[in-house]
Amino acid sequence: MNTVILSKSPYIYSTNALEKALKLEGINVTVINPLECNAGRYIDNYIVTFKGKTLENIDFVIPRIGSASHYYGIYILEILEKAGIKTLNTSQNLLKSRDKYQVYNTLLNNNLPIPESFLVKTSEGIEKLVEKLNGFPVIAKLTRGSQGKGIMIADSLNALNGIIDTISLLGEDLIIQEYFETTPEYSDIRVYILDNKIIGSARRQNLIDFRSNTHCGGYIQQIEIDNTISELALRANNCFNLSFCCIDFLITNEGPKILELNSTPGFEKAEKQALIPLSKYVSQYVKKQLCLTGTTI
Repeated sequence: MNTVILSKSPYIYSTNALEKALKLEGINVTVINPLECNAGRYIDNYIVTFKGKTLENIDFVIPRIGSASHYYGIYILEILEKAGIKTLNTSQNLLKSRDKYQVYNTLLNNNLPIPESFLVKTSEGIEKLVEKLNGFPVIAKLTRGSQGKGIMIADSLNALNGIIDTISLLGEDLIIQEYFETTPEYSDIRVYILDNKIIGSARRQNLIDFRSNTHCGGYIQQIEIDNTISELALRANNCFNLSFCCIDFLITNEGPKILELNSTPGFEKAEKQALIPLSKYVSQYVKKQLCLTGTTI
């Protein structure tokens, strides 16, 4: 049983933890940087090479594709899928889940609660949109980003105009959203889903930054969630058909709002602080899938 982890480095905590957990399950593991791969179709065969050697006898692929290798990594994953290899999350489902505005549109079209959001490219008439978001402050975020990067807060028209001008100059797309104050009662909750089942949930809080992300100094603590959040999380995941993901909620005085859907969540703080053994759960899932299928290439 041979599994490949697509990751830029074997020393990233999540990659390393997965590698160890898979080996404990008796699975052979190779970590491959997608940026060191070449791929394509030759006659009727799909071929991927890594450091000049053709990849063969692969049963399963776990994509841990970050922003630095996003599009090329997705392409490599797609070629491996076309070769008949089973993956934890498919390339198309990853693409669908990576654009924040497309995620919000999909959730909205399925009657799931999200913060009021607008896609903006120009500051012309922005005051009217801010009024619909209940005024300043507002959240501004890039349509692509992770670990809290690309998320800003604007507390005035001048600040927002500056953000819009800068982001437009960089050729990126921007979302503005209504701002909700967080408290211990109204906080950020992350729900982990594997194989359409909830495998863990945690509260994320940050005392030094408006972003709750652990990469921005936040901390995470395991909690129990109610049926409402459980049902919303599973419904949200069903919109994207991901085998593994997490859904982030903001608990507001209006009820839970879905903030993000992350198809490649980090493991370190979840395992070390919230004591949710994600690598163990994922490796057991992979072993189960390997028992159902044989080697494809």
